[in-house]
Amino acid sequence: MPQGGYSIGLDVAIDILGPYGAIRLDKITSFDSKPKVSSTAVTALSGETDELLFLKGWQGTIDLERTDSTVDDWWAQVESDFYGGKSTSPATITETIAEPDGSTTTWRYQRVVLTLVDAGKKQGDKTVPMQMTFTAARRIKVS
Repeated sequence: MPQGGYSIGLDVAIDILGPYGAIRLDKITSFDSKPKVSSTAVTALSGETDELLFLKGWQGTIDLERTDSTVDDWWAQVESDFYGGKSTSPATITETIAEPDGSTTTWRYQRVVLTLVDAGKKQGDKTVPMQMTFTAARRIKVS
């Protein structure tokens, strides 16, 4: 439900398909994605400089509130596989955005590696915020 011609956070839905199946995150409070880019300057003998960009995929963070053991269970499986010598397949993130013009845009992050970076601080009378990060080889437009 965009407001006043602007996209707002309520317009975004995130779906994650991990190596063990769908990872259902009930209370995502923030999703941040950024392209990873490196560049090199090339200066000709004439003194003119060209900038070359090299695309290195995507990275981001997912902030959420703990509502059940989903993230802990997923990370326990990642740890079990790691220490058991099993390789883990990459995940996929699908980002769906309700655009201000009424259309929908869908982006798919491919070959995603998810990492749990904060399992949450547990305190009386407070929710338990958690954070995951990700890197992705590519982001493609689905629709």
